[in-house]
This record gives sequence, structure tokens and C-alpha cells, in this order.
Amino acid sequence: MIERTGTATAILLAGAMLFSCNRDEVIENDNAAKPQIILDSESGIYTVNAGDELTIAPAYRNAEGASYLWTVDGTEAATTAEFTRQWTETGEYYVTVTVSNKAGSSSEDLRVDVVDPAAPIISLPLAGNSLTLAVGSEYVFRPEISNSDRTDFKISWTLDGVEVGSDMDYRFQAGETGDYKLTVRAWNADGEDSVEISICVTDKLPYSLSFPTPSYFQTSTTRYTFAGRPVFLSPLIENLAARKFSWTVDGVASECTARTFPFTPDAPGEYIVS
Repeated sequence: MIERTGTATAILLAGAMLFSCNRDEVIENDNAAKPQIILDSESGIYTVNAGDELTIAPAYRNAEGASYLWTVDGTEAATTAEFTRQWTETGEYYVTVTVSNKAGSSSEDLRVDVVDPAAPIISLPLAGNSLTLAVGSEYVFRPEISNSDRTDFKISWTLDGVEVGSDMDYRFQAGETGDYKLTVRAWNADGEDSVEISICVTDKLPYSLSFPTPSYFQTSTTRYTFAGRPVFLSPLIENLAARKFSWTVDGVASECTARTFPFTPDAPGEYIVS
């Protein structure tokens, strides 16, 4: 993706023989609804102790009569709605769940971290462990921590070196602008883990304009379709009360002024839509 201030750009490839899946958002039947997958982990990362069993149970929409496929590192592992496995060896495993019906397919990628039973491991769904907030706004930090069910588990939150909490969740709110350092520390008898979060509190939040990515792990904005078949592009807008829109295709202005742009390529090729 090419980013410029206030501009979002997507690359589209049109061809006659391209394979399709939900990551590409190809619609096979315009009158039916494709399945939707809602993971039961906000971060898309699951942590399990080596030797333990883990069940991944997403929620689904439009999945009546759908088929399911789970793969682990590219190898088929299950064809059920829920995925249960005993993880015996430590390491990182990449799992994909695909749900298909007559209207098309949807896929979600996730990661399973298999660790030795030991110290807690903290996961926070933040990009780069940083956050920007407006003065007076509230944000609740909800980390996912392995081994948090142990009786000797403890957790501590400190803000700029001062302890501010000992619960699993921490509610942050600042009345003044500035930079803050929030640290969450978790420990048990086997060890500890900590994560530092940089929080920038400003008078006004910066806005952003971007196209949604296929999944947590895949950040490309490339979309695929066939010649003559539309792709509906709609940007993600943060902290901006957008009222007007303009679209270009390969630098040529389009007549579309709506938030969603139905782009239909006339011929196979690569197109830059902004």
C-alpha cells in the first residue's frame, strides 16, 4: 500500500484464471451472503502450554450449511467448526480457518504459541505497543496472559513508575496532554514477563485513512477479481468526520463521490485505485 496524508491506495489485479478466497473478497453469488468469522481471541494469538489441549472456537455468521477447513502450517488438520488439538512441541504454529458456502469463502489467520509450562507470557493487541488518545478519553487495557490461572499468579500495572493497579484489566484516562509509560508485569514462581506501552495523549487525535487488510497477519491491500466483475472498496476512517470523497483509477478521476467505490475492470491487468 502507498500511503499519503489523507489518502488510501489499493492495488487491484484482474485476470481470467486467478484463484479466489475470502482474503480477496471474491463474491460468487451476489444474492447470497458469504460466511463471516469472529475469532474468540482479540489479538489472533493463542498461547498454550506444551502437552496441553487447546480448543479454538470462533463465532460464525451466514454459516448455515457451510463447510469448514482448518490448516496448520499449510497442512489440513480438521473439518469441524471448532478446532481442538493437543500441542506437544513448543514453537509458533500458523493456523488458517476457512468457511465456505454457496456464496463464497471466508478465511482468518491466527497463531498458536506453544510454550513450556513456566512463567506468564503477556500479549496485548497493540501495534508496536503504542497508543494515541485524546485528553479525557478512556481506554481499557485487557491483556491475554498465559498461566494466569495459577494460584501463585500476580499482576501489577505501573504508570510512569508508580503502581496504579493489580487487576487483570487497567482503565487509563489522562486529563493532561503528554507522553506516558504504562507497564504491565505478571509473574509466578517460575518467572515473569512485562510489557511497556507508550501512550501519547493529545488535544486532538490524528486521523487516518486506509483500506482494510485481509487478516491480522496479512497486511497487503492487493485485491483480486475478474474482468467485468466489480470489487467494492470502502476505506477505514479513523478520527475524521469525512463528508466528501473522490476516487481515482491510475490517476484518472472517477465519477464516484461515495464512501464505497464499485470498481469494475474492463480487462485483465493491474490497477492503482486511490
